[in-house]
Amino acid sequence: MNTLEDLRTLERPDKPNTALSAPAGVSLTAKADRQTPEFTMPVSALADLACQVWSGQDRVSLETRSDDGLKAHFIARTAILRFKDDIQVEFVSINEAASSFIIYSASRVGYSDLGTNAKRVDEWINKLIEAQKGA
Repeated sequence: MNTLEDLRTLERPDKPNTALSAPAGVSLTAKADRQTPEFTMPVSALADLACQVWSGQDRVSLETRSDDGLKAHFIARTAILRFKDDIQVEFVSINEAASSFIIYSASRVGYSDLGTNAKRVDEWINKLIEAQKGA
């Protein structure tokens, strides 16, 4: 996963080594595992804040961001074996003052990730919630 994919039409593998979260009301081809919350800020501000917060983590790098800034691809390395996981994010506008995002985290290797991607998605959502409180 080296390009910025359309997460709304994503086809997930049969392996349990991915996690997908999306806001309510966003139509997806794949079934989301959880619901992404709504943030009270315009979509461009949310995208900028998220990219800043998430790329500032240990073992995480922002690889690509779309020209409009509303799609991003991150790579995270696992702590022990340093495996690369891909995280794709697509920021969506709810209205002028509210936005959210679709986030997909996937392991590049292996069959099961023992819940690593699901845990990451939850952690990234929580980090963004905390960052918004301080923004």
